[in-house]
Amino acid sequence: MNANQIAKYGYIGVCIALYVAAGLVYLLDPSFLDPRFQTCCGAIMLAYGLVRIIGYFSKDFYCLAFQYDLALGILLMALGVITIVQRHQTESLYLTFGLLVLIDGLLRIQLARDGKAFGLETWKIILVLAIAASFFGCLMIISLGFSENVRHILFIAALVIDGIMNHFIMVTAVKPMRPQHCIGGLEHERKGRT
Repeated sequence: MNANQIAKYGYIGVCIALYVAAGLVYLLDPSFLDPRFQTCCGAIMLAYGLVRIIGYFSKDFYCLAFQYDLALGILLMALGVITIVQRHQTESLYLTFGLLVLIDGLLRIQLARDGKAFGLETWKIILVLAIAASFFGCLMIISLGFSENVRHILFIAALVIDGIMNHFIMVTAVKPMRPQHCIGGLEHERKGRT
């Protein structure tokens, strides 16, 4: 298994483990937001950060899905450590995940724009998902004054939409590298289309 496959399936695995599974657990038992749950979330963020860094250094033909993953991977690992260390700070988990979802959504908006220029057919779906993720990430950040029930719903919605977005991107925008190098590949393809 090469780095591209590790990153792609690692992304999908983390989306399932964190965004879908954690969201469903939180929906079924909101009181599960305790130090053990936060430690688990922090550990998953560390793993997710590592997967994203691997993705950045993998050879992806489109050079779109992983283009911001070095910085985001480092950020995820840092926030994972903070989440584990401050696991008794419930408010920090809302802020941390809100920040992650917002940043991820905003960068995926740019990915959709680059995908459009590259000729990626699914760029519109990526754009819609990215805008939705950015919206819910922003709501999570400002939700400190909201009621607990509203915050639960926002937490679940943000995690699930970000998971769906990244899962969809991995399935549609990641393609193993062909023999030519990634550097300059996007410009070469653009020139070929004009």
